[in-house]
Amino acid sequence: MSPARQNSHWLLGTMLMEGRGVPPSPVEAAVHLQLAADNRVPQAMHALALLYEYGSGVPQDLEKAIALYEQAVELHQAESMFNLALMYASGRGVPLNYIAGRALFEKAAQLEHAPSVYYIGVFKTYGYGCDVNYEQAIHWFERAAHMDDSRVSRKAHEAATELRVLLERAYKENEERLTVYRRRAMDEH
Repeated sequence: MSPARQNSHWLLGTMLMEGRGVPPSPVEAAVHLQLAADNRVPQAMHALALLYEYGSGVPQDLEKAIALYEQAVELHQAESMFNLALMYASGRGVPLNYIAGRALFEKAAQLEHAPSVYYIGVFKTYGYGCDVNYEQAIHWFERAAHMDDSRVSRKAHEAATELRVLLERAYKENEERLTVYRRRAMDEH
């Protein structure tokens, strides 16, 4: 099948899946997406994986969704990296594995995928699959905020700001405590 025809199946499948310019038909979308996915079109693999993950137009099949995401990841499809990372991070269809999830978020972040950049900040904040590191979390949140992606920019900016305020407050309180302890120590001598 020619590349143009492969892309035609992917585009038509996406239009049918999302109802863009045509009535939505997830069943028909799955047929076209499968044809394109069989020809290694990564966007089609991702779209078809979504249908299987959520059981839209096809029976829900998390194993098939994961296999399709993995194939698309091999072809550097950032959205598939992100979705598969979420599955690992939540234990959905796979054993819970924060390290594998973080690795996929990092791989997608290298492709400038803003939601993955944001989630690295979340992982650094809570220590999912890594050590807690608030300074790095702020870095990742700020990076996501500056990517101007409507899915995450606002909440990334808010997370960076909130974390920075909390850190400044904690540093100030620690300094005040340290000053009190030093005074007490000096008074005892």
